Amino acid sequence: MTESLSADGLGTLFTLRPGESVTLVFSVAGGETYTGGMRLLQSDDGVTWPVARTSTGTLIEHACAAHTGTVATHTVANNGTQVRRYRVEAFSVGSASNALVCTVTEVSGDEVEVLLRDPAGQPVLVRRDDGSIVVKGALVADSVEASSGVDEAVIVGGAWSTPAYNAANFSGQTDMTWAVEVGDVGVYKYRQIGKTMTVLFACDNSAVGGTAATYLKVAIPNGKTAKGTGHGFCMNAQAAWEVGLAVVANGEAFIRLYRATVGANWGAAPTATSIRLAITFEVN
Repeated sequence: MTESLSADGLGTLFTLRPGESVTLVFSVAGGETYTGGMRLLQSDDGVTWPVARTSTGTLIEHACAAHTGTVATHTVANNGTQVRRYRVEAFSVGSASNALVCTVTEVSGDEVEVLLRDPAGQPVLVRRDDGSIVVKGALVADSVEASSGVDEAVIVGGAWSTPAYNAANFSGQTDMTWAVEVGDVGVYKYRQIGKTMTVLFACDNSAVGGTAATYLKVAIPNGKTAKGTGHGFCMNAQAAWEVGLAVVANGEAFIRLYRATVGANWGAAPTATSIRLAITFEVN
């Protein structure tokens, strides 16, 4: 945004969330000249303008004597943990010119919305602009992400992720084989919120062979293993669609797919095995 600064105390207002930054360009437009001053002030979160000068911090200040063109360029970043408000204003204007302008351009930063603060006012639960939720690392054991500007944050919720295709993610019990080609997979994705993972999987035309056994195996994504035992249902078809059972067992790195709710071997089907799976369970 670009705004003229034509009289004492009048100026541009803008807000930066943690991790955001902007570039400020002070200039005198139209070949005119400007005599006077310009400055950037910072206000604490929640303070409404105008405020007493003693309640603000002056971050940048310039005095101009018959200046033309670009006066100064600055990058301003909010490296704190709270939303900050800023004001660019003119002062001691000594010329009648209306040509002094300030242009504010966003540089970078993930916009974040503070959902919950601790008693000291620090954010402990934040929503990023990509929809994921972050919390203070002190509250969670695994600290993996701090780029949002919230120190020691961990992602506890976010978008669905799709593992890269790997034929080794699909296998059979003991000597039974299960060949799932990349073109067979319609859906294979997961979402982890805290220690809870949901996996969706769908394939068609996969091949079961070898020695018949009771379950096929789909790898639990992201290198995770199951904590405790969990159950769900899966639909499967070799000759016709039927309801099967999906199971995770404590410490195992795969989901077991049983053909039926009561134990039954998978049949040999060179190109005719289809699966539909949705299961939610706890991971280590």
